Amino acid sequence: IHWAENNPVVAAFGTTHEHYIQGKMTTLEWDVFVDPCLVKKLYQVIEMLDMVLTSDDNNSTTSTSNNLYINASRAQTIQILQNQIKRQSLHLLSKMLIAHGSVPQLMLEQLGKWKKYNFSRVRRSRRTLGGGIYARQWLAGYAQTLKLAAT
Repeated sequence: IHWAENNPVVAAFGTTHEHYIQGKMTTLEWDVFVDPCLVKKLYQVIEMLDMVLTSDDNNSTTSTSNNLYINASRAQTIQILQNQIKRQSLHLLSKMLIAHGSVPQLMLEQLGKWKKYNFSRVRRSRRTLGGGIYARQWLAGYAQTLKLAAT
């Protein structure tokens, strides 16, 4: 059901109903859509870090003082890139959409075509037509509904 999969209230109802009837918690399954532009930016930083980590900066022809400078500079670069990876990963997750997607959107996803277009369509579509909701909003709604059900 398109409108129920990405609806936190319906998911919370299903969770509490399953717990009440079966005495166990259900597993939640999500379809998520991430912005391909943000993925590309994150991937570029990961590649830069990989290049720095695999490069041979310890050239034996340089002096000891130069090696100390290169190692300190390399360590700073690694730290900067690791921090940037953390920031971009969090940004990517904050923009992640939970959505079912329409049939054409799911077909485009499987074909790997027009990723930017597909993500923007999911983001703009109404939730009842397979559009998405940000994961943070979904979790907040789900938690609030479970809290209300427990009282």
